[in-house]
Amino acid sequence: MSATWEELHAAALREPDEDAPRLALAEYYRKQDPDLATFIGLQVQIGAVRRSGGAPVHATEYESDRLLKKHGPRWCQTIAKYTKRQSFDRGMIEWVLMDAHIFLEYGEWIFVNAPIRSVFFTKPREGRFPLQELLASELVTRLDAMSLGELDLTNFDVQAIAACPRLGRLLSLDLTDNPLTLPAFEAIAASPHLRSLLIVNRASSVLHKYSPAAEHAITDREDRHGHAIWDYRELPPDGIALEARHGYLPWLHPKDNARHDLRYHVERGTLPVKPRGTPV
Repeated sequence: MSATWEELHAAALREPDEDAPRLALAEYYRKQDPDLATFIGLQVQIGAVRRSGGAPVHATEYESDRLLKKHGPRWCQTIAKYTKRQSFDRGMIEWVLMDAHIFLEYGEWIFVNAPIRSVFFTKPREGRFPLQELLASELVTRLDAMSLGELDLTNFDVQAIAACPRLGRLLSLDLTDNPLTLPAFEAIAASPHLRSLLIVNRASSVLHKYSPAAEHAITDREDRHGHAIWDYRELPPDGIALEARHGYLPWLHPKDNARHDLRYHVERGTLPVKPRGTPV
């Protein structure tokens, strides 16, 4: 007996890093939505090339983008009811931008419909950001990446994040443009619950630029076309001091540990490049 859509979809949700369940789901769609079947197959190919470190195949990416532009609103319509933006990876929605209150109310339903890995939370139009409610929710235990950028979080808020036992799965934490100083990052470094973190994204503005991590910045070198080269600088003194106390911290070294497919690489032992806590 052929598998039902419910069975195939559930299998893809259970094993989000595996290609076979997604390709099986694509075959199910082959008759009723051939473009979706093709799209899933193309995106799985793109993901396989990316994971292997190969060069992008532009024709494959172009066709994937063309299909998404044509059908994306229809393919996203269930999730779009609850989110402001959505992004596909390997043929399924894995990233969303949404209000935290809606996440808390409808998050379970969203996880039933898509293998969501990353949630970017937006600032509420009115009232405070519900950080404590978010940290108390079991929903956050399913996230690989969480963005809390531009929410006016304080050092005390980040200390609460660091103390949250539900964030043990988290690989990436975005704190862009919050007014944070060293105590926030000391809390992250010392946290027994954030030991899996590989990325802590920080500021893009001058006002809230502080970070103890190696900074990606323009250098005085030029490429063969005369364009300035961007590269990562040396670890700043505060980062060196953090590692003197806590050992190697992957999130201080984005050049080594910031990649796509974080969970895939972690499960295969290729990330982090050095175990957290390794003497430095």
